[in-house]
Amino acid sequence: MAGKAIQTPVTPHSCANSSTKATMTTRPRLKEMARDWRGCSTAAMAWESTVFTPASFLGWLPSTTFEARFDDWDEIPAWAQDDYRDLDAYSIAVTTMEYGDTPDENGDIETTMLAEPNKPLLRSEMIEFLYHGLLFLPCYPTETAIAWGFDTDMPVIDGSTSTYPYTTTLFGTLFFNYTGHPAFPESHSKSYYSYDRLISGEANLLIISTKPTEDTLAKAKAAGVELELTPIAYDAMVFFTNSENPIDGLTMDQIRTIYVDNPYTNWQALGGPDAAFIPYCRNMDSGSQAQMEEFFLKGDEIHPDIRRETTSVSMASVLTDVANAYQEDPPAYALGYSIYYYYQAASQILLGQDDLKLLPINGVYPSDETIADGTYPLAGYNYAVVRTDEPEDSPARRMIDFLLSNDGQRCVQNAGFGPLYPVEW
Repeated sequence: MAGKAIQTPVTPHSCANSSTKATMTTRPRLKEMARDWRGCSTAAMAWESTVFTPASFLGWLPSTTFEARFDDWDEIPAWAQDDYRDLDAYSIAVTTMEYGDTPDENGDIETTMLAEPNKPLLRSEMIEFLYHGLLFLPCYPTETAIAWGFDTDMPVIDGSTSTYPYTTTLFGTLFFNYTGHPAFPESHSKSYYSYDRLISGEANLLIISTKPTEDTLAKAKAAGVELELTPIAYDAMVFFTNSENPIDGLTMDQIRTIYVDNPYTNWQALGGPDAAFIPYCRNMDSGSQAQMEEFFLKGDEIHPDIRRETTSVSMASVLTDVANAYQEDPPAYALGYSIYYYYQAASQILLGQDDLKLLPINGVYPSDETIADGTYPLAGYNYAVVRTDEPEDSPARRMIDFLLSNDGQRCVQNAGFGPLYPVEW
């Protein structure tokens, strides 16, 4: 039925790569050579250099207005001068430095920098040039990218704010200089809007922390779109308060009552200390709101007074809002919620100290172990999401296969999330 979210199993994909050998060249060919080759293997650190076949997305250094410093500039062919200038601007041109015999009146030795365009390169010079030159190319694929076919085609990826580390880790695993890849997103659009982009066809793969909301499913149904969710990692919804708050946990029934009915003004009513109670919620178009709908609201709405007075507009601000709500006299503590692995990574960075603490829910403290074994009641998954009409063996579906592979689960762990199974290193 259109508009419903389903899950479908996937299987790994692989393909072979190819390589060619590098040869000696003269200096005017340097930039053309690096532009035509997409990367060198680790053997390039030695006397042998292996390079891969060209990739259509490979670019080159941006043109500069840098003033070339070559003293033999007039000997460089006119067609190669721009290339030499750009290379010199990044300090990767192959040059010869000549030094004078005596210092001048300031004690400086006169230097002459020569391009020597017609002088053949030594093999070691060529390898060093390729290695350093490729560091500045927009991007070139790793052997992993080639094996999975991502060297020629990558999916358009979007997702939740909390899952952006997946995307950066994926691209970093698949490409050197990955930020220069034309498909690399500078950020995610957040859960709600990334689902909109998937439904409209602007994105073809989401890496996301929440299932679609009822509103999103209605949009998908209206567009004749069905969404396919595949779990790729463990995660969970968590609640937190100020670390000074002595309360030792909440129940799911208490949380539902807090946010639907808003009856409490003091932590004593929840089994806590005599202190003002300040509940924070998230904005309607957030992934955390989707988790509230899934676990607690069940068709109800967050109380309008909470929505109006204490809404945190971002994943980062809910952490700082709760931390800043603390008062010592008279005492006041806040309550907020987020995603477990985002909280673990961001709370220390944003606050710089242990200003917050996670709360046990129904007596179970959230941890890697209780989330993975399902004993924590708000445990769940992060998902890779595609439309069900996404073609078989498309880059998006191959990316899901990759994420479920050992290499992909290593990316999950490196991104700071919980892999579905122990990975081999």
